Amino acid sequence: MSPGLAAVLPKLLFPLVAVGVVLFASRKRDLSWQDDLGLRVPKPWQLLVWLLAFAVLSAAEENAYRLLGIPSSTPWHAFSLPVLIARIVAIAIFGPIAEEFVFRGLVLTWLRRTRLGNYGGVVATAAIWAGFHFQYDGWLLAQVFIDGIALGAARVNTRSLWVPILMHIGGNFFAVYQALHPWA
Repeated sequence: MSPGLAAVLPKLLFPLVAVGVVLFASRKRDLSWQDDLGLRVPKPWQLLVWLLAFAVLSAAEENAYRLLGIPSSTPWHAFSLPVLIARIVAIAIFGPIAEEFVFRGLVLTWLRRTRLGNYGGVVATAAIWAGFHFQYDGWLLAQVFIDGIALGAARVNTRSLWVPILMHIGGNFFAVYQALHPWA
């Protein structure tokens, strides 16, 4: 196995384990996958509105980066095709699914039941989620926090985890595109 592929395998396996842990923990805590975790199909119009709103937010963030002269993405070096495919799947699909299950599924569900309520839970979850992205600088952490608020608001307002999952996947696919095409 190539070193590049060996390095990306944990990025593929960890999200799968995380989703399994969330589903197992939610069953042990008698949480409903549909009501508590939000594993319900959203109304198509809600999904469309939130995806469009997130696209507008992402465009505004990109424009802000360009105005401030901040690079929004680090170009990827040349990877072999298997490593490139594994990185794309890990970063653009598996990672967002796992992060949404953990943060907007489990953590937000717990925090909403405290005195924080819906809005405080969304903000606290966004802050915790941003903290887990410690590898980024201040500007990108601010973007992760703002995106976390948008993802949490989508989860609360649609009652569906699938909406923030698809929003997050879309955002990460755009980041992958930028890494592959740094002139974009």
